[in-house]
Formats: sequence, structure tokens, C-alpha cells
Amino acid sequence: LHTTNFNSAEAVDALQGVSNLLKPRVDNGFKSVDFNGAALDDLSDANGNKVIAAVTGVWNTELLKEKLGENLGAAKLPTFKSANGTTVQWGSFAGSKLVGVKSSSNNLGWALAFADYITDEAAQRYRFETNGWGPSNKNLLADEELLADHVTLKALGAQAPYAISQAKSVGSKFWDNAAIVGNFLWKGPASEESPQTLQATLDAFVDALTK
Repeated sequence: LHTTNFNSAEAVDALQGVSNLLKPRVDNGFKSVDFNGAALDDLSDANGNKVIAAVTGVWNTELLKEKLGENLGAAKLPTFKSANGTTVQWGSFAGSKLVGVKSSSNNLGWALAFADYITDEAAQRYRFETNGWGPSNKNLLADEELLADHVTLKALGAQAPYAISQAKSVGSKFWDNAAIVGNFLWKGPASEESPQTLQATLDAFVDALTK
């Protein structure tokens, strides 16, 4: 059984603040696009409107460096004001990759050797240098020269205190229903049959997550 307080009075107040921030910008040319889709190809949308900021992850670091070079900058997620004026820090999920070996593997020795190979210091350095993936190896993390110019990892570190570690991958059950909340903040009720208030929208969100 899963529980959450996403529909608490504090959450409603915070997201009403987000809605207050977004809605005045809907009519002044501000657009929201999927940054992990076509917008990443040329940092603009189909109409040529340029991207000014994006929320993405370290997996896009190398591609963004190709596009922006030394102009690439990154920061933790921003703070915003709730409806009652309280400062709220935007949160996030923190993910990681874990390599394991099944004890009943028919080729246990080879499986252990392969797991050791793809997680050792050299492999983590290679992934960092080619893909921008942050290493977990202590020697690499202590190499200030290696990490000095990696702006996205620095931003990730700054966001870490406000991130919730995932016990397992957050799948479509969360993201699909979260998108409904996001669309409500951006556009209001989707139809006459859908929830008409922010509280009702969050109640439906929590209900979908905890079934």
C-alpha cells in the first residue's frame, strides 16, 4: 500500500502558486515543449521559437555541450512562491543504476566477472567522459580536476538535498497522472467531466497512485 500527501492543503497552496506563475505567461508567447523530444535537436520548436531554459537530466549533457559549448549552464531547480507567499523549493526524484548478479545464474563466474568489469573505476571513468554520467567510484569523485568543468553534475549535487531517492523506477503510473496535474496548472480543467478544482485534481492524482 502506497501513501502520499500530494493532495494536502500545503500541496494545494504550493501548486496554486505555480499556477499563478504560469497562467499570465500562457498568452504572452511562452510555450512549453518536451525538451527530450524534437526540441533538443536545434533548441527550438517547430515555429523556430528558441529554448530559454529547460528541465532535463545529466543524460543530455553531452548533446547539450555539442549544441552550446561553453555557453551551457546548469543550476538546481528554482524556488517559487506559494499562494500564501511562502517560499517553496522545487523537489525532484533522484535515480541511480545498480548492477546485480542472480545467484542461480548458469554462468555465475562469468556474470560476476562481467559485473565487476562494467562497474569498475575504468568503466565509470569511460562512461563519465563519453556520456557525462556521474560516477559513484570514490576515487573518481575525489578527482576535482576530472569533475571541475561538469556543470550539470554540480547542479545535480546542489539539487540533491531536495530530491527523493527512488526505491524503484517511477513508472508511467506516476508520470501519466502527474501530467494531468501539470496540464491543469497550465490550461485548467481538461473537460466538463474532469476535476474542476486544483484540490479535486490532486485528490484524483493521489487516488490513482494509491490504488
